Amino acid sequence: MHETEQHELTDVEQAVYLAYLQLSECPQDWIRIARIHEHLDYHPDDITDAIINLVHSGDAHIAPESNTKVLTDADHDAAIHAGSEACHLVLFED
Repeated sequence: MHETEQHELTDVEQAVYLAYLQLSECPQDWIRIARIHEHLDYHPDDITDAIINLVHSGDAHIAPESNTKVLTDADHDAAIHAGSEACHLVLFED
């Protein structure tokens, strides 16, 4: 992920990105947003806002989990709603 002149990462955004790096098994790996929440000691709303900001800056992407049977209560609580979809996964660009 590259910091641009237009978007300097906040502390929470940087913590989200670092948590993603620690939790991912390979580059551009989809990670459950709930796992990011579990990994960080920030208010859930701050984590959600940071992920949304990173998506808007083009550094990250979110997507729904296609197999909804595997979703836990934590997944539902951490979901980011984009339009009519609840997104449970995040991926960061290199």
